[in-house]
Amino acid sequence: MILSTRGSLFHRMGRDYYVDWGGMLGTVCIITLIFIGLGAYVYMNIESRLSEASTLDTAKKPETVDEQKLGQIVEQFSARAAERAVILKGYGGFGDPSL
Repeated sequence: MILSTRGSLFHRMGRDYYVDWGGMLGTVCIITLIFIGLGAYVYMNIESRLSEASTLDTAKKPETVDEQKLGQIVEQFSARAAERAVILKGYGGFGDPSL
């Protein structure tokens, strides 16, 4: 088929639409297979990492919360909430007498 009475495949490209469509279809199939292979490779790597992560030792000593630091953080958030409420309320001073 490459060497036929009508010339080589390379010389028929651009003139014979069957050759053009065959080339495009072949290229798309090859690219699709490459992407499927890469996707399967990445998927397998992710799966192996997830299975390794699930087998790790998860037995840790329980951590305690420092109540003093927690109280400070709650106070900071309360102060920020009060500031936000004042800002949302708007300007609370005297109105403009010229209006």
